[in-house]
Parts: sequence; C-alpha cells; structure tokens
Amino acid sequence: MLTPSFTVAQDDDFVTVVLKCPYVKSRDFEFFVDGCIFKFHVSPYFLRLTFPCPVCEDGRESATYDISAGTITVRLPKQEKGQFFPHLDLLRTLLDPSMSRAAASTGEAPPAHNPVHAPLDQPAAMTRRPLIEEDDDDAEDADVDWLLPQELPDEPVGPKFGFNNSHCGSMAHLRELLGDVVDVLDLERQTPAARRELRTALENAKFDEDHYMSDFINDDEIKSIIKFKPESWAALKRMQANRQAAADGGQGPLARPDLLDSWLEFTESERDQIIRLPRRKPLIGGESSETRTLFLGLVDILFAYCYDYRVTEGDHNVESGWTISKLSGTLSCFETFTSLRDAVYCGVRRSLAYPLYRHIELSSRVLEDVVVLFKLGRHAIIRSLLSIKKILQSSGEYHALDRLYIEDYCLWTLDPRQCRDQDIRSLASELNHLKVDKATVGWPLVELESLAREIAADPDDDDDPHGERQ
Repeated sequence: MLTPSFTVAQDDDFVTVVLKCPYVKSRDFEFFVDGCIFKFHVSPYFLRLTFPCPVCEDGRESATYDISAGTITVRLPKQEKGQFFPHLDLLRTLLDPSMSRAAASTGEAPPAHNPVHAPLDQPAAMTRRPLIEEDDDDAEDADVDWLLPQELPDEPVGPKFGFNNSHCGSMAHLRELLGDVVDVLDLERQTPAARRELRTALENAKFDEDHYMSDFINDDEIKSIIKFKPESWAALKRMQANRQAAADGGQGPLARPDLLDSWLEFTESERDQIIRLPRRKPLIGGESSETRTLFLGLVDILFAYCYDYRVTEGDHNVESGWTISKLSGTLSCFETFTSLRDAVYCGVRRSLAYPLYRHIELSSRVLEDVVVLFKLGRHAIIRSLLSIKKILQSSGEYHALDRLYIEDYCLWTLDPRQCRDQDIRSLASELNHLKVDKATVGWPLVELESLAREIAADPDDDDDPHGERQ
C-alpha cells in the first residue's frame, strides 16, 4: 500500500483532509472514524491518521472527489465545536499515534500579549538592547539553563559523532567525502575537548587581519547585505500584530496559537519533504543535558544557514552547501557545545575567518536572524532545516552531513514531545538577551578597526590593507 500525499486544515466545526489520489475510482474509496483515529483506503493507497483531539461521524461528514485535480477531500466534524487541534501541519505527528498524543498534551497557546516593540530595521549592534523584548515567564519556567557551562569529558569517547553522538565507526570514508569541509580529521582518537581546542586553533590560524580590515573599510557591498530584510522579519512583525489584535479581542473565528502568519505555512514541496522523512525516532536518551546540547547545536547550524541566506539574499547558490557546512562548528568539527555563549561565539568567529564577507556587524545581523527564527517558533525552524537538507542533498558530497545531522534534526523538531515549544521560547529569550562583545571574540578587532581607519585616512601610506582576498 502507498501513503498518499495529503494536507490537513481545520475550522471551528470541521477537520478537512485533502488526499492526492490520482487515477482512482471514486466509488472504491472508503474512510473510517473512531475518536481520534481516521483511516482511509482506496487501492493502492492507505492512510491512517491519529488526530490530537476526537472527530466524529454524526451525519455531517462528507467526501468528494475532484477528478481533474486527482484529490479526495474528506470533511470530518469535530466532536467538540470550536476546539483547536494543535500541530495539524506537522504531518508526521499525525502518522505516529504516540507523537500525535504528545502534540495534544503540548499544544499550549503562547501568551496572547507579546510586548515586542523593538524596530527590526535599525542597525545591528551586538551590545545594544535586545532585538526582541519579551516576558521572562518562559525563561523562568524552563527546565533548561542555557547559560550554565558544562564540563566536557576528558576520557576518550570513541569515534562517536553526528546527531546526539548517535553515529560511530570509521571516519575514513567521511574524510574522503568531506575533506574540504571537515576540520577534525582524527576523530577516532580525539575527545570532545580536544576537538574544541583544534577548532579554535584552526580558526585562529585562518583569521586574516588584512582581510578583516579590507572588509571594514570597503564595506559598501556588506552594508547592502546588512540592510537586506529576510521574509522572516516581516513574518515576525505580522505575527506580533496578530497576537496583539487577538489580545485586543479582534481574533478571527478560530485562533491559531501555534501558527499566526501565512509565511510559516509549509509549501507543497516542504510537505512532501516531511512525508518522505524516514519513519523512525532519533536516538534521544531523555536527559535534559542531551536536549540542551541538541538545542545548542541547532543554534550553531541555523547561524550558518542564516549567514548564507542573508549573503545570497535568499537565493542559495552552488556555494551554499560549503558555506553552511564550513561556518557550522557542528558540521565541520563535530563540535558538542556546552553553553549558549560557546555556540554563538563559534558562529561569529567562523563567519569572520572563512567566508568571503567578514564583518562584525554582518555577524551581528546574522545572530538577529537566528533570534527571529526562534521567536517565530517550530515552523520557522523546521522550514529552515528542510531548506538546509535540500541544499546539502544537492551539493554532492555534503549529503553525508544531511544523514549525520540534518535529517535527525528534522525528525526531532517535528516531534513536540522531544523538541518542546516552551524550550524553543526559552532559548529565544536567552539568545535575545545574550550580549556578544567584539572585544572578546578572541581577536583584536577593535585595534584592527582603529588601524584600518588610520590607513584609510592617509592615502599616501604604502601599508594599505586593500589587497586581494585570500
């Protein structure tokens, strides 16, 4: 039996399932409803969904077949009129009964009032007032302390790597595939602490003072990149306005607490990606420290993605696979972060050492992009991960990193039981309040900028940093 492509929507009275079943006979299909369970069959297709809340058969249910479109639309009455069914667009949760029950138990609405008034179009400054102001309730109630540093084990842990260190084995094949991206080549004999030391040393060796000064002075193109507004920023503004309208009593017939902007809706291509993900659960032990480490790795990966998205203005190119992989310490060095500060500083440092454009204000704006994604929530993060997955799969050898990390991250974020909404909001708050000072990045950026200004002011100085890029 084949699983058909499908979408699920809702209003106050009905849950609507639209199934793509071309070239079938309309008289042959049948469906069955039992509480939260929905089953559909028409040869050669079969679909079983578990909704987070019950539907019923009371005579109002219906099914229609659009021959030209090849779609079957099934309308199922809600057992309780007006009840909101959370996470219906996370299609994998509907295919897995346990995940759907978790979605029901975690389908909480975020606060109706969101006191976010900081303008999104002001220049970036890494030590200024946070981009997004919010109540601290989520941060206080969260189970995870994002800023508490942890000790890395000194004992050899063997060749473990990948999502939640769930992969092991010989690195020889990966070195052959990813030699130009992976910096840690002797993983079999390196502890996590040793990987970090090596990563830091390689970043220090790669940092080019002349390149940094040149970009600091010749920054016209970089300023244009910094001014670019990703669609996510506009989506956040609209979502905040929608929440404010709901708080003022202007909400529509059905409040959507988990999805308040059309930009967050999955596209048909993204829905197809979700359906085609393997039906397995990532290996998570359930410890809060594991969840914390996974979230920190997610911050690092999204920083690399947001850098590429901003530099290409959303039009990813053939270099995007390299850029994302190289700028992420998780993907390039199999890094395991122990604090939020470490994860953020890793992205900032690598964005100043490896790519074409190296400017601290650009890195600062990229960090704001990451904050916006976390503030938008689960759907924005999933859309970004699906985009990374597509980029890596189309980038030749980089598909190995998709298998090691991104695919499992997609599965993890799609499961509201493992990747909880309150943790996402808590991390968004901590990211928003994190202050990154360029004086503590690890390189003399303040002195280099001062020297660059002096050189620019003296055109007769032969020691001009405006050389070719390395």
